[in-house]
Amino acid sequence: MSDFYDDVLVDCILEHVTELARMRRDDADTPGMHNQHPKCARVRYAEFARKYDKWPVKKLPFRHAYHFPPRTTRQLLPLISALQSGNQQKTALLTGARDSELLSMEKDCLAERAVLSKATNFLRSVRFKNAVEFGGEDVEWPIPETVVQAIEIQLRLAKALDSPSVWSCIKFDKFGKPLTASTVTNLQRFARDHFLDAKVGKFDSVSIQRYRPTIANLIIRGAGGHPRLVKRVLGHKDIETTILYLEMSPFIQQELAAARRSRKRAIQPIKAPASDWPLLIALAEDIQPDEMGVMIADWQGTGAEVRLLAPGIVISSVPPDGMTDAAFASDPTTRLFEQKFVRKAAFAFAVDLLTRSKVRGDTQFFAWLSSEARRIARSWKGPGLYDPATPRHRDMFAMIVKKDSSYAR
Repeated sequence: MSDFYDDVLVDCILEHVTELARMRRDDADTPGMHNQHPKCARVRYAEFARKYDKWPVKKLPFRHAYHFPPRTTRQLLPLISALQSGNQQKTALLTGARDSELLSMEKDCLAERAVLSKATNFLRSVRFKNAVEFGGEDVEWPIPETVVQAIEIQLRLAKALDSPSVWSCIKFDKFGKPLTASTVTNLQRFARDHFLDAKVGKFDSVSIQRYRPTIANLIIRGAGGHPRLVKRVLGHKDIETTILYLEMSPFIQQELAAARRSRKRAIQPIKAPASDWPLLIALAEDIQPDEMGVMIADWQGTGAEVRLLAPGIVISSVPPDGMTDAAFASDPTTRLFEQKFVRKAAFAFAVDLLTRSKVRGDTQFFAWLSSEARRIARSWKGPGLYDPATPRHRDMFAMIVKKDSSYAR
């Protein structure tokens, strides 16, 4: 629908906008002119629209609540608003821009530069959320040709309106002024004028903000989709916010579960230099406990032994044929890995994770992490140096070492 405005109607709409803007400037030069005056912009535009015969179609190929072709300014404004709203939707859906980022775009927002020897278009704006500096920070998105076309049309519209901004107010009394209010009204009007359902799931109306979960959905469904990629695209500060975006949509629960099960997307394996086994695995910093719980269950299901060595570091090994678990546990290669990391850091890391509600709710992960904390505690030689940071950490520490008399505190 928005493509029809951009591809078929845009030139005629811009011609009408240019003419109406010129007539309004003439009105400004004649103070006190009322709406029924023969030289009033409304009256002169109606005469211009009545004689205009360049529209490429006489009837639109979709339902609409406004008159087409327009014969008055009241009939023209919904057409201009629909053109701009369609471009807003394309830009928001293909960049993930927030409402404030969309409205902060300036006329020089388009840029092009070479990336990997290939010319790539970028869209620039200002991000205020999570910005370190007062006044926001610069942000840019690589964009497809569809967004480039939408922004170029908006720049042509701004030129016709003599507007200093990419997005302009379409109300007759504020014609051409920068759009500073929320875009929600424009989107709701677009839905109403085209008989579309403005409700989105449990939300009462459509808005730019609702497009961001849609983007998360598309990324997760795509090849190589992972919550970390969603986090980067949407500009989230931490992965927890990204998970909330993913969990708010019932349509992507299956994709989210699949992403959590795919350990190849969440870990970076590095083979030990001394042997083909064990396999040392550095977990991603933002991996979730339930993701790690699924991976541990998978590894243990194949007979692998999984051990926590340090914050974010685990060791997973399958004993060679003919070697018992006890022999594997006492193997010098495994002990060599243990000696390379500070046990205190690994123990503190385990206790901290065990205090979190998400970990306590993951039975598989909680059981494994508790056993690892006890194993590290038993192997800790000399007096204990762990100092619980909070009462919750102290209680968890007491639970871990309760039956481990070998741990001297």
